[in-house]
Amino acid sequence: MAMTLRTTPDDDAIITRIAERQGVSKNEAVLRAVRVIDEQQSHSDQVGESASKMLDRYSGLFERLRHT
Repeated sequence: MAMTLRTTPDDDAIITRIAERQGVSKNEAVLRAVRVIDEQQSHSDQVGESASKMLDRYSGLFERLRHT
């Protein structure tokens, strides 16, 4: 699917530098960046969900430890 990305001159320069460093097109550089952000946010979401489950599961233990 086609998409137009409007950037400022500064943003375009950043994308150009990234693309040149990686030896890819500017389009590919942007797609890679989007994928990295998605992976990071997905990981953060998973960690948050796991932490919440552990807090619920071990809340009694944590409460007892807090009073020791």
